[in-house]
Amino acid sequence: MYEFTCGQWIKNSLIPDNRIGISTAGNLVETIEFQFKELLEERPKPDDLKVFNNIRKLYFSCLNISQLIQIGDGPLIEILLELGGWPIIEEQLWKEKQFNWIETNMKMREMGLPFNQFYHLSVGLDLKNNTKHIITIAEIIPGVGDRNVMLNGMNDPNVRAYYDLLVECAILLGVKQTNGNPFNQIKDLIDFQIKIISLTKPMEETRNVTKLYNKMTVKELQVLAPNTPWLQLLSAIFGQTIHLNDEIVVNNPYYVKQVDHLINITNKRILANHMLADIVLTSLSLLHPKWFQLNEMYLNRITGRQSIPPRWQTCVKSAASLSVAFSALYVRKYFAKESKQKAKEMVYFIHKKFIEMFDDIEWMDQLTRERAIQKATAITSYIGFPDQLLNDSQIANIYQNLDDFDDSQYFQNTLKMMKWLTNYSHKDLRESRNKGNWQNFADTAVVNAYYSAVENAIIFPAGILQGIFFNYHNPNYLNFGAIGTVIAHEITHAFDDIGKQFDQNGNNNNWWDSRTDSLFNNKSQCLINQYNNYVLPEIEVNINGMKTLGENIADNVGVREAFRAYKTYISTRGPELTLPGLKYTPEQLFWITYGNIWCTKTRPEMTKMIISEETHCPSRFRVIGTVSNLIEFANSFNCSNGSPMNPVNKCRIW
Repeated sequence: MYEFTCGQWIKNSLIPDNRIGISTAGNLVETIEFQFKELLEERPKPDDLKVFNNIRKLYFSCLNISQLIQIGDGPLIEILLELGGWPIIEEQLWKEKQFNWIETNMKMREMGLPFNQFYHLSVGLDLKNNTKHIITIAEIIPGVGDRNVMLNGMNDPNVRAYYDLLVECAILLGVKQTNGNPFNQIKDLIDFQIKIISLTKPMEETRNVTKLYNKMTVKELQVLAPNTPWLQLLSAIFGQTIHLNDEIVVNNPYYVKQVDHLINITNKRILANHMLADIVLTSLSLLHPKWFQLNEMYLNRITGRQSIPPRWQTCVKSAASLSVAFSALYVRKYFAKESKQKAKEMVYFIHKKFIEMFDDIEWMDQLTRERAIQKATAITSYIGFPDQLLNDSQIANIYQNLDDFDDSQYFQNTLKMMKWLTNYSHKDLRESRNKGNWQNFADTAVVNAYYSAVENAIIFPAGILQGIFFNYHNPNYLNFGAIGTVIAHEITHAFDDIGKQFDQNGNNNNWWDSRTDSLFNNKSQCLINQYNNYVLPEIEVNINGMKTLGENIADNVGVREAFRAYKTYISTRGPELTLPGLKYTPEQLFWITYGNIWCTKTRPEMTKMIISEETHCPSRFRVIGTVSNLIEFANSFNCSNGSPMNPVNKCRIW
């Protein structure tokens, strides 16, 4: 089926030298990027909000190459010196006795720099009682950002590329080789990062949300990890006094305990090199072209990309970080309002059909079935964009504490923005949750859709309601086969192996009968085994069926329910005409459209990264793995029993 729907497109499509891959969905992303560029380069209006002008200043300061060249390395060198210096380049001058990682960490936070070099500290909802916010401490994956790759050490080409990148950074900063080989310090910091990563859980072991919920007081945290002054650190990071009796959630107590010990026994030089390397790498795209090119050449090396993308794309992504304001600019110009109503109508039909599905689930006990129907019925939807994005005062109120930007100071503008974003993400720590807060659904200029377990809601931003996914004027079998399958996919996430751990109110609460839960796990194993057996021939690597389980459940159920919803739709609205010049029926065109939206061509290096890091399967298996389990598909194409797309043994959960 994948060859049938995508084969000619893949054969006839060439990956541009400056891209890591192409896809039919990616073409929409590229279109939106050009729309972003056009928005940012428009002449400002006299009555534009200050934040709109700030976004444009950020964009143009990023594009101002001559100014970046004139400023040179100064901004980075100044920061490194303020943080006590990067020992790799200050080998003789660096003062070990003066280094304190807590003080350095707090300075980073105050300056708007990254500060999660040992623990990921954030404010989120309490998953057991999501009416309130709570501090969460989670693991980090330093280095190349891929746990499996980093654990391979220097034998892995991507880790070697990471080492070479740090070496080149040190050279640009004027490293002195006065006492042996300073680059041995880079090997030491990578070894240290690997030690941190070895304490983390594999991704497939993080799917049990309950095991990641370990609530304790700060006092208990201090006992767990006694070498870290937690009151001092947390108060500085979150900008308010934290007390010993304040509650926090620790995702992995073992990790926190062991990292605390690791920091205590590690040479201060290695700790400083690790922390300051993070600042250097964050700065690469913020400095003059030599730094920018260094970063891009590293990305070329690990992704297989052949050339550097245009600078404006980097600048657009930077400006889009102020996502609420950026989304306000976008939807005011580009989003077709009739699309919102049409999408809502599709959600209604798909949601209704999904709820009806539970009546056919024979393996559920009656009480669990009733609870499932209650949860499914309670799912809310956010389509397109919140109306508040059209209200200037609402937007201005969010950004009232954002400092003015300077169109000639890209580095400083970025630090101001990063500090504001951190403050904004921490502001609700002592506040009760505002359920359905529009700001949580305001990032609309993206080609994405998602399910929020804590909101028990599906979100479809304006960015995805166009292009290959949706067109108001298309026949409904095309829209149901594209955005309809995405809608049903996101609804299904409420009942995948992670979503099922949350009740109808969005709390992590077990509402399952133990026997029914066991049957769910047994049925899930069928999908795990099925996808474990898929191999990508171009890189000869198997899919990880456990890591991708949630997405595979959502694909398998979502496509079937979208098809059933379409059948119900035409039963009430009447049959549709076929596309002229094609021999396929509307039903067949539904399935063909589903295949079309996943047509993808990626470089081998990028494919390996997707397999290693992603919880989604490669596109090929999102198509064939799904349709081969659906008798509805086999009936539409008259597939003979036992054929590859209609195997005798099929996996089905919901």
